[in-house]
Amino acid sequence: MSSSGKTLAKNASVMMVSQVLTWALAVVFAIFLPRYLGATAVGELSISFAIWILVGVILSFGTDLYLTKTIAINPSRAGELTMTSIVMRSLLFIPGSLLVLLFLYVMHYSGEVIYVVALIGIHIFFTQISGAQIAALVGLERMEYVSLTNIVSKGLLTGMSLLLLFLGLSVYSVGISYIISSVIAVAIQGRALAKHTTLRLNVNPGSLWAMMRGGAPYLVTGMTLIAYQQVDKLFISAMVATKALGWYGTAMNLFGTMMFVPVVIGTVLLPMLSRAYSSGSDTLAPMARRSFDLMFMFSIPIGLGLSVVAEPLVLLLYGPEFAPAGDILGILGIVLIFTYLNTALAQLLIAAERTGKWNIVMIVAVLLTLPLDLMLVPWAERVFGNGALGGAISFSITELLMLAAAILLLPKGTLNWRNVRTVVLSLAAGLGMVAVAWSLRDFNLVLAVLAGGVIYPVLVLLLRILSPEDIELLKAGVTQVIAKLRGGKRASASLGSD
Repeated sequence: MSSSGKTLAKNASVMMVSQVLTWALAVVFAIFLPRYLGATAVGELSISFAIWILVGVILSFGTDLYLTKTIAINPSRAGELTMTSIVMRSLLFIPGSLLVLLFLYVMHYSGEVIYVVALIGIHIFFTQISGAQIAALVGLERMEYVSLTNIVSKGLLTGMSLLLLFLGLSVYSVGISYIISSVIAVAIQGRALAKHTTLRLNVNPGSLWAMMRGGAPYLVTGMTLIAYQQVDKLFISAMVATKALGWYGTAMNLFGTMMFVPVVIGTVLLPMLSRAYSSGSDTLAPMARRSFDLMFMFSIPIGLGLSVVAEPLVLLLYGPEFAPAGDILGILGIVLIFTYLNTALAQLLIAAERTGKWNIVMIVAVLLTLPLDLMLVPWAERVFGNGALGGAISFSITELLMLAAAILLLPKGTLNWRNVRTVVLSLAAGLGMVAVAWSLRDFNLVLAVLAGGVIYPVLVLLLRILSPEDIELLKAGVTQVIAKLRGGKRASASLGSD
């Protein structure tokens, strides 16, 4: 295996171990939180996060991607750039908070919502510091520290939240749990960075301006992406009851737990793609093709499988109060396939210095989301009694259009007919899986999931979708994961050395 392949396998395995563990914690959190809080309280949390995540992208000012790419190319600047970004985010938090206060005043939210917004705001402040540290660690390709932080912080958040809720405390206890977990994350990452770089507080107006100028191209990307992801929640909260937003937020949380695959692949590939493009290496296109194929093959069983089991799964987990979330989750399963591919293609476009063109696509998507939500949310409320369903339909339309645009924006010759073959055969394997799982879901949900999980990989092997190189890469990644889960340092070292 090539050096880049070994690095990819090593980092992917580290991230996958983290994602498997944090995914399990996220699933527990997504299952029990709505059961304890109810749909209305989940809606209040969704409003709070939607507001602060929109403001948070201004606080980071696009510097996450800028830090990762710059540090990947020039690791000696890691300490300087990280501290500059942290100071910048801290200063921007003041006007950001004023914007939140103004929005709350205009929207006339209840006192309970305002208290939750305040708690989530403190959490977002520490999350912004953590974001700068994570970007630096990814640029240094020290994924093990990112993984450790994810596991510890997610474990603390899940454990504390569920304990406090079990003791009968309110939604405010969840906000406090978020704050504590983010503070711990900052401490762990800061210690990790100190081992690999010198963190100097040597910040001046010139360095702050240089940081903002460097992050500006990615700021537009971040603003449009976050606005695209969050604006529908604010529209739903403004047009229908908070309870409907609770249904939507619950479905979106389950949807989010399925996003660990593109997070792993995208996080690992971005530094390697950036270096390949900057050096003019001809490995960029083959690497992009492999990432596209793997992303699509993983998205099909997860996305289609989620759609098949959505309705009985929601009833099983949350009961009749959340039944409308099943229809929303069914649509989001299809959306997940588009989102996986958009995540991979966006990373490639950023690495290939096509951020500006991708920004235009994102801006168009945001602008399209607004009229779609205005039209579809009230329509779904009238027809189905579930306005949040309109938000899910709007999401599916924009994701599909973005996927088409991303493919058109790729450098010429990036994808080829082999990728088309992978798409067709993977869809065929996915439809075979759906046929089996659908016939079993009303009989036994667990059996349906297990059967689908067996049928799909068997069909992938029978149809010979994977190339020998893809199989080698997956074997190396699986071996790394097993070695790390067992504490097998010898296997990890032999595969992970560069």
